[in-house]
Amino acid sequence: MFRLYFPHTDEAYVQQKTKKVKTVYISNLNYKIDEEDLTGIFGKYGRVDDVMVMMKPGGKLRMGMAFVRMRTHESALKAIEGLNGKVIDGRTVKAIIAREDQAPRPKHITKDQGHPSKEPRRERPAKAAKKNPKKNRFKEFLKSRK
Repeated sequence: MFRLYFPHTDEAYVQQKTKKVKTVYISNLNYKIDEEDLTGIFGKYGRVDDVMVMMKPGGKLRMGMAFVRMRTHESALKAIEGLNGKVIDGRTVKAIIAREDQAPRPKHITKDQGHPSKEPRRERPAKAAKKNPKKNRFKEFLKSRK
């Protein structure tokens, strides 16, 4: 059975639109655009809190999409109105409000904590050596043959 989707009647959609979400999802970006470029572009519409350009799992290549967290909901809406459908670096970008489950969570790291990936590895307790009874029987068998 197919379910018809009408965004204006879907309860989750209505709740999402009435929330004061400040994160903008922007896609179809040029792969050369980085965080500084996006901060400059979105800075025209309000104060930018955080920019996260999505990278491929290897961490070297950009995926052409980003999340930009603005200071206020109104500035996020202004940025969407101003940038959705515009051409940036030769590509027509799409800007929408990010879903709550889609937006990356900010990492609160103090200066003395350092980056989570730079933490030293924890030492694992040494495992007790297990004796293999089959191996011992085989050694005994060899000794008895001599």
